[in-house]
Amino acid sequence: MSYVMVPVPAEFQREFSEEVMRLLLSDFMRSWNAEAIGDVLDGLDEVQQRFLVLVARASAGGSDITLAEVARVAAVTETDVLRLRREVNRISQERSHPELVMFDPRPAPGPDGITAPRNTFAIFPAAAELVLGAVKTS
Repeated sequence: MSYVMVPVPAEFQREFSEEVMRLLLSDFMRSWNAEAIGDVLDGLDEVQQRFLVLVARASAGGSDITLAEVARVAAVTETDVLRLRREVNRISQERSHPELVMFDPRPAPGPDGITAPRNTFAIFPAAAELVLGAVKTS
């Protein structure tokens, strides 16, 4: 894939970035339907599916779930959680689909006012609903 750099005047930078993001999200969501989600789920083992469902439940409910929360609920280490995310996304890509689980290490202020990485996982809500629907029917 080749890349092109386009100069954007500062006064249009935000609008340009939003339009690029809208196009990317639109393309991403067209990639996911019940068949594609089923295809990915078929390639996952039980542990990987539990991880995916955990993140999908949080995302469908309109919230993110942190690395620490996933590790606590799944009773595994944070390193194992990161490995699960990589495996799920690798399987998705091997089946010609985009990455499904996103990871956001962006810093955010904590309750004590100290800024630290939030380390959250998310799935686009529409894709999360498809995951939960596919798991419910299987």
